Amino acid sequence: MEKPRSIAVRSPWTGELNMGEEEVIFPWRKQAIRHTGRYAANIRCYKMAAVGLSVLMLVEIITLCVWHTMGRDPLDTCNNNLTMEENQLETSDNSLSDQRDQLLTRYNNLTVERDQLLSKCNNLTVERDHIKNRYDNLTAERDQLEAKYNNLTTERDQLKKEKDRVLHKLNNLNLKYFSSSQYFVSTERKSWSESRQDCIKRGADLVIINSEEEQQFLSSMKIRAWIGLTDADAEGTWKWVDNTPVISAYWMPGEPNDQNNEDCGEILLLQEDSLMNWNDLPCDQKQQYVCENVTKAF
Repeated sequence: MEKPRSIAVRSPWTGELNMGEEEVIFPWRKQAIRHTGRYAANIRCYKMAAVGLSVLMLVEIITLCVWHTMGRDPLDTCNNNLTMEENQLETSDNSLSDQRDQLLTRYNNLTVERDQLLSKCNNLTVERDHIKNRYDNLTAERDQLEAKYNNLTTERDQLKKEKDRVLHKLNNLNLKYFSSSQYFVSTERKSWSESRQDCIKRGADLVIINSEEEQQFLSSMKIRAWIGLTDADAEGTWKWVDNTPVISAYWMPGEPNDQNNEDCGEILLLQEDSLMNWNDLPCDQKQQYVCENVTKAF
């Protein structure tokens, strides 16, 4: 298509050449279109804008093509990375879900265990209180028993004193007198050495028979008792407890015979013959005894 031509023409009304106008002649239209100068300038601007826009569009299209060609691999890589991250996050989510379920199970188990322990604790508390009550009751009972024990101990001591007093009176009732001596006949049974110790505590000693009259007096008591006679120091050598030798002896027939290590003397006051009633016995045999005090009362 042929472009229109611009020419300068003279004004048909004035005959002057109008330089600010142009005439556009199109071959298919056999006429000219006149434009003013301002409009022509606008036309030129539009043309330049259209050309610039076309150039920009072409550059954009080329850029998009190049970007699409060169940037596909990074996008794929990015997409793959995002896919991997998504898978990892999903795996982590599943793992966290499992851990959450496990923790929830453990929590439930611990809750049950806590409840069981709380129940046991309550039971133990009740049992502790019960034991404490029993302990308090036993403590009170112990205190009562201790008080009763103390009272009984006091009563026992009092009874013991009373017993000793009564025994002392009874012992005094067993006192006998002959000549210048006072005799005590025991009601208890002791060995020869124990009998002598008891006589000594009383301020006396086992009886020493110095005369036939004294022998007759003791025989009249009709008892069997230790007298102060022994041969423990030398077998066959009988002496009194004051170490004096025996002058007048009143042995039973066949005595002393030292049978079974018999080293202490007794008087058999139940014998009919009052002048033949001494006998030897083992010193550890338990018997009554006669104490003699010449100088003072028992």
